Amino acid sequence: NVRLSPATCAQERRVETDRELKERDFDYRDSDLRRMSNQAGKPKPKRPPVGQARAQAQEDFMRLQVLNKDLGKAALEKSALDLKFVSDSISEIKKRAERLSTNLALPEPEKTVARPKPDSVASPEQLKSSVLALVKVVFSFVQNPYFKQLNVLDTQATTKAQQDLEDIIALSEQLKKDTKKLEKASQQKSP
Repeated sequence: NVRLSPATCAQERRVETDRELKERDFDYRDSDLRRMSNQAGKPKPKRPPVGQARAQAQEDFMRLQVLNKDLGKAALEKSALDLKFVSDSISEIKKRAERLSTNLALPEPEKTVARPKPDSVASPEQLKSSVLALVKVVFSFVQNPYFKQLNVLDTQATTKAQQDLEDIIALSEQLKKDTKKLEKASQQKSP
């Protein structure tokens, strides 16, 4: 057993700490480079001037809540969903979510975890449950603490808000496709 002097131990700890810092720095840089390369191919939507962006964000935020409430009520009713109403609502929700994503300029979430792709809908009953899943995500977005405490910047809350917006957009796209399929199927059944 060899005993090391306190100076040697301190030096070894410093070397380990330096190595850990360099590795962490490398990981951050690697993550940033991956994120930038992923975003390089995507055209960035043009942001309006700050005042206009703020006004649009407030309008979109309020309209998103109204659309979500109406869509949720329709999905909870016993009767079949009005496919035209669902399609129109989903289109507007998607449009508002995309504009909010641009105007709020929230931080991009880490892409380390693959987000599940929304399931395709084959029947009007499945459509109701998928609509309710969208309603739940929209509700999560509008209830985010980031929008409640505007003077406090919480990176977890802002990241969650951006994740919710991405999920809203993805669910809306899938539901729009599914609604079109169901509309075609119902038109073919009726004489």
